[in-house]
Amino acid sequence: MIRTSVSLLALLIAMPAMADTFVFGDSSVEQGNLYARPGFDRTGSPYYAPDGFSRESNGPVWIEHLVPGIAPSAGAGAGAHDINFAYSGATSGDDNIAGPVAGTGFDAQIDDFASRGLRGKAGDLFFVAIGTNDFIRDLGIRDLRATSAEVIGNNGAGLDRLSGYGAERVLVEDVPNFHLAPAFAGLVPPEDQDEFDAIMRAVLDEHRAEQIEALRDQADRTGTDLVTVKVSKLFDHVLAHAAELGFANVTDACYDEAAGTLCSTDKAVQNSYLFFDGLHLTEAGQRIQADYYRALLGQLNGSAHDLPEGMARFALGTMDQLAARSRDARFAAWAGPVPQQGLSFSADAGVGSDSGSFAGLGVGWSDGVDWTFRFDGARQGGSIAGVPGSSDFDGWSVVLSGERRWGDFRLGASVGRLSGSATGFRTMPVALMRADHDADVDGQFAEIAAGYVVDRGALTIQPAGWLRWSEVNVGRFTERGDTGLEMAFDGLSTSGVVAGLGVDLRYAATDRITPWLSVSWEEAISGFDGTLTGRLVDNSAGDIARAYGLGGGAGELRLGADIELGQGATLGLAGWANTDSDAGAYARVGWRF
Repeated sequence: MIRTSVSLLALLIAMPAMADTFVFGDSSVEQGNLYARPGFDRTGSPYYAPDGFSRESNGPVWIEHLVPGIAPSAGAGAGAHDINFAYSGATSGDDNIAGPVAGTGFDAQIDDFASRGLRGKAGDLFFVAIGTNDFIRDLGIRDLRATSAEVIGNNGAGLDRLSGYGAERVLVEDVPNFHLAPAFAGLVPPEDQDEFDAIMRAVLDEHRAEQIEALRDQADRTGTDLVTVKVSKLFDHVLAHAAELGFANVTDACYDEAAGTLCSTDKAVQNSYLFFDGLHLTEAGQRIQADYYRALLGQLNGSAHDLPEGMARFALGTMDQLAARSRDARFAAWAGPVPQQGLSFSADAGVGSDSGSFAGLGVGWSDGVDWTFRFDGARQGGSIAGVPGSSDFDGWSVVLSGERRWGDFRLGASVGRLSGSATGFRTMPVALMRADHDADVDGQFAEIAAGYVVDRGALTIQPAGWLRWSEVNVGRFTERGDTGLEMAFDGLSTSGVVAGLGVDLRYAATDRITPWLSVSWEEAISGFDGTLTGRLVDNSAGDIARAYGLGGGAGELRLGADIELGQGATLGLAGWANTDSDAGAYARVGWRF
């Protein structure tokens, strides 16, 4: 069967053509609004300012990589829609740590948005990156728990206003561990540094947890999807994997603004530093942050749902082949004039696409007249395709099948079950990030078939048709990791019915060798669709639902040979390929008693 999954990744890299983007925040995302004001001229500095608007970096900031063409509000003309209202030094309140600059805080930025007659519409994205400067302002002079409460309150008030102006989804950055930036080096004596770091982390961890809870409550109240962007996790990850990500220096600033010294005029050397100045990222760091946002936006649009959907697709494909191997044995049994009475045993093994493999044993019995039964058990393995990273299935299958003869007419049936687990990791398209997973995967099927045998001397022709019901279940699971992008998925359970038609040709070339060929087409006639729901772990974002459809149609060619080895032993060799670009082969040795 065709079980295509239309990846949304290509749609997620670029922002929707008709969607608008609005940004509110501080220097972590500012595009030069502050430096367009009198008294803040940076002419001659090494900061990036190709359009006259100075960034806090040596290149474009992350939002410019994410949304090309977005403009600072101070330079956005009439009719502009992708606008960045952020100001360096802005706080969640009214003040600015860069100096007595009026009209730059979060609330004032929203005033600017409203004064332009702008309103949010479906698909628009709002970004909020503010609050860090409140903590910097109060460091050492105020209980930071009070600062935390103030930031949460101010952010909540601002987000309420944005909801009132039509914002349906707002991405809200958490406060990173800013005390690890070069600007804060030497703030305490070296012997007190570890204790200071621990205190700051504890304060900021508590703030981040309380901010998420506040955003959840606010989202429930307003209906706005308020997504926490865990840049704190991103920067901790970058610091822990600096060398692998190309950073030779994460403790010093490339540009010492006070001394006016620059690490190098070579952009490549500058970007080997994580920090351009004492607090802000180089363009290399900005690009990583843009990648983090792309990954997050992809997951908000359901890209991570490919993982459990891929598990379900693997299980259905595996059960398709369990049923197909039963049909191979059924056609062989149907073709014989009279089944040999007694017991039979078999051992088989095979390989297939996506590292698929199986090895099993079987036992059969026939009354020598009309009835034949078989029971097969096998160890099953394989890889889940279509998901970045690695996810491997390991489990067991059992199949019970039987045939009945009425002259030249044949009836057959089989039932089977697959049970196991998928274990591995999903990689994110950012900074070597990954999330581990374990998920239970099981399924069952039942097939009934009818055929007719036409003998033409050494050639036996068997047209047949069948119906198969299949069900697959992927259990609930939660990814493990520390990236801020981990997902938790509800269980996926789906079932449907497939109709198949085929013809089997067998030619008794000699007394010992019978080559055969089967051609078939299967089509899903009902089911195999539904909606899969997941959510970001420990986040204020709402549930993420994505519809799936695992049905379709596919043709398959199977060919092989049955070889009599003597003393009641038989060797069966077979290979197959289908229009889904899947293929495989297996061998079976049987003994009759």
